[in-house]
Amino acid sequence: MLHEASLVVLGDALRTAPTTADAIAAAALCLGETLRASRAGYALIDTRGGFFPWRSYLVVADAQIIGRIALLTSSPAGTPWMWSIFFAFQAERHPTHGFEPTRDAAMQAFARCWHRE
Repeated sequence: MLHEASLVVLGDALRTAPTTADAIAAAALCLGETLRASRAGYALIDTRGGFFPWRSYLVVADAQIIGRIALLTSSPAGTPWMWSIFFAFQAERHPTHGFEPTRDAAMQAFARCWHRE
């Protein structure tokens, strides 16, 4: 029953979503609520190492998801791109997160922290 009810809720949300990004957010929210998860998300992963077309990216190293880079709607002025290393990988790394003006700057900051440059 829960599965069928969730599909109805998802269908309603997708019908009224004005943009693709809104539809993705609605699907992630519905999935999270259905699974009773504290977090749920959606990402396109290009296994060839290319760029991701969405606003939130998972960072992968050694076949493990180690962090995230995302374009936020609420962030410090002039720095909408947030980067963070997931808790399990934070040992001896500082800083473990930050805000940058561009996606490229966030990627560089993440890399500096990850590789301890």
